[in-house]
Amino acid sequence: MSSITPFNSLLRLILFLVLLAGHGIIAAQTNLTSQNIHTHISYCQEQDAQFTLDQARACTYLSKNELPRKKFADTPTWTRIQISTTNNHPTPIAIRIAPHFLNQIDLYENIDGAWKKQSAGSDLPFNDSHATLGGYTFKVTAQAQGTQTFFLRVQTAGLNIALIEVSQWDLNSLELLNQQLGMGVQIGALSLILAFSLVSYLANPNTLMFRFFWLMLNLLLCTLAGSGMLAKYVFFQWPWMDNVFFNWMLCMRMACWLWISQAFFITYRTPRWYPLSCKMIYLLVGCCLVLIAFNEQRITPILMVSGILILPVIQVIAILQTPQIQRTFRTTLLTGFLVADALVLTTLLLAALPLGTEPLSIYFARAVDFINPAVLLSIFAIRNKMMRQEFDAVKTTNIQMSLRLEFERKLLSERRMLIDMLTHEMKNPLASISMAVGSLAQSLSNSQTFEARRLHNIEQSIRSMDMVIERCSLMNQVDLKELSANNTRIDVDAAIRSLVELLPNHARIRLNLQPAAVIETDAYFLRIILSNLIENALKYSPQDSCINIDLFQRMDNMRSSMCIRISNQAGEQGIPDLNAIFNRFYRNPLAMNTPGSGLGLYLIKEISTVLGGTVHYHHDAARVEFLVELPLSPP
Repeated sequence: MSSITPFNSLLRLILFLVLLAGHGIIAAQTNLTSQNIHTHISYCQEQDAQFTLDQARACTYLSKNELPRKKFADTPTWTRIQISTTNNHPTPIAIRIAPHFLNQIDLYENIDGAWKKQSAGSDLPFNDSHATLGGYTFKVTAQAQGTQTFFLRVQTAGLNIALIEVSQWDLNSLELLNQQLGMGVQIGALSLILAFSLVSYLANPNTLMFRFFWLMLNLLLCTLAGSGMLAKYVFFQWPWMDNVFFNWMLCMRMACWLWISQAFFITYRTPRWYPLSCKMIYLLVGCCLVLIAFNEQRITPILMVSGILILPVIQVIAILQTPQIQRTFRTTLLTGFLVADALVLTTLLLAALPLGTEPLSIYFARAVDFINPAVLLSIFAIRNKMMRQEFDAVKTTNIQMSLRLEFERKLLSERRMLIDMLTHEMKNPLASISMAVGSLAQSLSNSQTFEARRLHNIEQSIRSMDMVIERCSLMNQVDLKELSANNTRIDVDAAIRSLVELLPNHARIRLNLQPAAVIETDAYFLRIILSNLIENALKYSPQDSCINIDLFQRMDNMRSSMCIRISNQAGEQGIPDLNAIFNRFYRNPLAMNTPGSGLGLYLIKEISTVLGGTVHYHHDAARVEFLVELPLSPP
């Protein structure tokens, strides 16, 4: 739980800042008019970019509830402001228009029978006499005892909205302070969240926090551009750049949101269509950036709205079609994404409502800048909690496995000690029995008698037991990694011939050897390899078949090696499995009636590796072949 405490603290802070910013916003929205001053704002029914002031004066003006919905194209909006006063003296009035990123604002005031114009807007150089943090303020004069009419032309771009407020100039400083307080709290809060995301990423680098940092940077830059801060301090020589930069950041917000969404799927196998769909969204955002740069903003809103509508559908379907996501986390993702997308769509819907609903649109859009990061942080917190639980479960499992492995290691060590002890204890009695059998055999004058044959069988059994003991001892040394070669110069030709001569049925063996084939290797290990392979060939081949042993040198990959090939005809026991023949204790099911331990070939492979060589097994329908390659010089 401690791992998500910073997230919970930040969520509480975001809620507090939203409430604080909302207080400033509500205060700024209120029209501070006295009982002697009344205002009425109405809107021209027909919107035409070519309207002149005279045409606008002749237009039919309607209240906000009577106006049609706005279009996505540039809409120069003519507004009529009527101010009535019963004061006996002229009264200074403040007309405030927000937000800052409106393209151009023209206010017409009738002074001494002539219409005078004041202009401002993001397309014009920053003007301190009109520009304020988050909007523009115009000072006009309401004449005494009568009604005065002002005409306001506000040109927006795309989905931009305009908020018009009227108040007494003498109270303007208080209202402006409230407005700036709300905007300042928003910028400060976004900066605080940005700093938190950066510190969190530096403390614990991860993809999610890295992408969240860029999202917060996008929100902050978008707010700075929309409030006029960048226009005043950065783009004061290029006023058009502030509007372009603001719209760029607005487009990039969708790309950042999708980028974060993809981070939640990094560890999962998403549907094949999902990455392609994400690339299409990124391409759409890139097209919007290019269109904005060339001031083609009639098409941009349509593309952006299309992306905003398609993106939630892609996210929801991807979550539902990714089966590896846990049920709890799936529910969290769906809830978080749906809430965030619903807020964005609501902001878009409010922007498309008839004129006069702008305050709600602006304030709701500001609130979304806090709520969406809070939703993301909530998803982060739940994800971290789940990962912590999974980590604890894995940790517990690892501890159990470690204890089990330690117990098995102890049992294995005791087994090896037992095998070691048994092999040593059995060798001495077998040696004594072998000596006794040899003495008895020498005392018999006729080697063909029944007693002589019994002694021969006893000798064979002793040799078999001795071989089993030797193999168990070697297996123990392999497990303990105690095998090491003691290399000497050996004539392999002579070693094979001497070994074959000791075999009782050596007449079945056909030799094709290379004379004076000398290598440096371990004589004991070489004898084990040869004896095992030759005895296996004799044991598992038909009794009247021949065993072929070939000895030759081979150059392969700039490496010279001595090759020993032993091949025989397949017997009744069948052909061993190519994939399992060198496994410990493997035996062909048909060979179970033939004595054997299943360790011989396993030990041959291990010993060949110790000698720096290899052993290969090949077969066809009739014959079985083993090829041992040993380096001419020790590794």
